[in-house]
Amino acid sequence: MSEDAGPIDASGETAPEAVVILPPVTVNVHEAKTHLSKLLARVEAGERIVIARAGRPIAVLAPMDPATPRRPGDEPIVIRDDFDAHLPEFDPDYTHPNDPLGNQQP
Repeated sequence: MSEDAGPIDASGETAPEAVVILPPVTVNVHEAKTHLSKLLARVEAGERIVIARAGRPIAVLAPMDPATPRRPGDEPIVIRDDFDAHLPEFDPDYTHPNDPLGNQQP
C-alpha cells in the first residue's frame, strides 16, 4: 500500500480526504474599520468574515468567485438589418400621449 493513500474506510476502500469548514469569524464594525487590510488578506486566503453591529450580523466579507476571462471572438456579433432604423421614441417631434407638456402649442 502506498503512503500517499488516505485513511481506509470500513469497506477497505481509501476514504476521501475530509474537508473542514470552519464557521466564519465575526468582528464588530470598529474592529473591521481598524483592521480592514488584515481582514481582506484573510478573505483573499479564502476565509469568510462576518461584520456585526451590537452583535447582530450586518455584512459578510467573502472571497469573490474567480472571474471567467473573456476572449474576443467567443460569441458572434449579430447586427440586425434594421439596427439603424428610426426609433419613434427618439423622434424630437414625438411626445407620449400622456405627457402633460407634450401637446402644448407655442
